[in-house]
Amino acid sequence: MKDTGYGACAEEKELLSIAKDCLYAAEKLKSATNKLVSPSVKGNALRSIYAGVSAKYKEGRLQRLEATVNRHQTRLESHLLMKIWYVAFQPSF
Repeated sequence: MKDTGYGACAEEKELLSIAKDCLYAAEKLKSATNKLVSPSVKGNALRSIYAGVSAKYKEGRLQRLEATVNRHQTRLESHLLMKIWYVAFQPSF
Protein backbone atom coordinates (compact mmCIF):
# COMPACT_ATOMS: atom_id res chain seq x y z
CA MET A 1 0.00 0.00 0.00
CA LYS A 2 1.41 3.32 -1.03
CA ASP A 3 1.26 6.24 1.39
CA THR A 4 -0.03 9.26 -0.52
CA GLY A 5 0.79 11.71 2.22
CA TYR A 6 -2.79 11.99 3.40
CA GLY A 7 -2.67 9.11 5.87
CA ALA A 8 -4.00 6.64 3.32
CA CYS A 9 -1.80 3.87 4.62
CA ALA A 10 -3.17 4.28 8.16
CA GLU A 11 -6.73 4.44 6.81
CA GLU A 12 -6.20 1.27 4.79
CA LYS A 13 -4.81 -0.50 7.84
CA GLU A 14 -7.87 0.58 9.84
CA LEU A 15 -10.20 -0.65 7.09
CA LEU A 16 -8.36 -3.97 7.02
CA SER A 17 -8.67 -4.27 10.80
CA ILE A 18 -12.41 -3.56 10.67
CA ALA A 19 -12.86 -6.06 7.83
CA LYS A 20 -11.00 -8.74 9.81
CA ASP A 21 -13.18 -8.06 12.87
CA CYS A 22 -16.30 -8.29 10.71
CA LEU A 23 -15.14 -11.56 9.14
CA TYR A 24 -14.31 -13.06 12.55
CA ALA A 25 -17.73 -12.11 13.94
CA ALA A 26 -19.47 -13.47 10.83
CA GLU A 27 -17.61 -16.78 11.14
CA LYS A 28 -18.62 -17.05 14.81
CA LEU A 29 -22.25 -16.34 13.85
CA LYS A 30 -22.15 -18.96 11.09
CA SER A 31 -20.64 -21.51 13.48
CA ALA A 32 -23.31 -20.79 16.10
CA THR A 33 -26.14 -21.14 13.58
CA ASN A 34 -24.69 -24.39 12.26
CA LYS A 35 -24.70 -25.78 15.79
CA LEU A 36 -28.31 -24.66 16.23
CA VAL A 37 -29.53 -26.47 13.13
CA SER A 38 -29.40 -30.16 13.87
CA PRO A 39 -31.24 -33.15 12.47
CA SER A 40 -34.78 -33.33 13.80
CA VAL A 41 -35.38 -35.72 16.65
CA LYS A 42 -38.08 -38.16 15.60
CA GLY A 43 -40.09 -40.23 18.01
CA ASN A 44 -38.69 -38.80 21.23
CA ALA A 45 -40.78 -36.02 22.77
CA LEU A 46 -38.33 -35.33 25.61
CA ARG A 47 -35.41 -34.83 23.25
CA SER A 48 -37.58 -32.59 21.05
CA ILE A 49 -38.52 -30.43 24.03
CA TYR A 50 -34.87 -30.24 25.10
CA ALA A 51 -33.87 -29.21 21.56
CA GLY A 52 -36.51 -26.46 21.58
CA VAL A 53 -35.43 -25.10 24.98
CA SER A 54 -31.79 -25.23 23.93
CA ALA A 55 -32.57 -23.31 20.74
CA LYS A 56 -34.42 -20.64 22.71
CA TYR A 57 -31.48 -20.31 25.09
CA LYS A 58 -29.05 -19.87 22.19
CA GLU A 59 -31.27 -17.26 20.54
CA GLY A 60 -29.86 -14.47 22.73
CA ARG A 61 -26.28 -15.36 21.81
CA LEU A 62 -27.19 -15.39 18.13
CA GLN A 63 -28.78 -11.95 18.43
CA ARG A 64 -25.65 -10.56 20.11
CA LEU A 65 -23.43 -12.05 17.40
CA GLU A 66 -25.68 -10.63 14.69
CA ALA A 67 -25.54 -7.18 16.32
CA THR A 68 -21.74 -7.41 16.39
CA VAL A 69 -21.60 -8.27 12.68
CA ASN A 70 -23.98 -5.40 11.89
CA ARG A 71 -21.89 -2.95 13.94
CA HIS A 72 -18.68 -3.94 12.12
CA GLN A 73 -20.43 -3.80 8.75
CA THR A 74 -21.72 -0.28 9.47
CA ARG A 75 -18.24 0.89 10.50
CA LEU A 76 -16.73 -0.62 7.35
CA GLU A 77 -19.36 0.99 5.10
CA SER A 78 -18.89 4.38 6.78
CA HIS A 79 -15.12 4.29 6.31
CA LEU A 80 -15.47 3.27 2.67
CA LEU A 81 -18.01 6.01 1.98
CA MET A 82 -15.75 8.59 3.61
CA LYS A 83 -12.86 7.40 1.45
CA ILE A 84 -14.98 7.58 -1.73
CA TRP A 85 -16.19 11.06 -0.80
CA TYR A 86 -12.63 12.22 -0.14
CA VAL A 87 -11.38 10.87 -3.48
CA ALA A 88 -14.34 12.28 -5.41
CA PHE A 89 -14.17 15.74 -3.85
CA GLN A 90 -10.43 15.99 -3.20
CA PRO A 91 -9.36 19.60 -3.47
CA SER A 92 -6.86 20.21 -6.25
CA PHE A 93 -4.07 22.63 -5.48
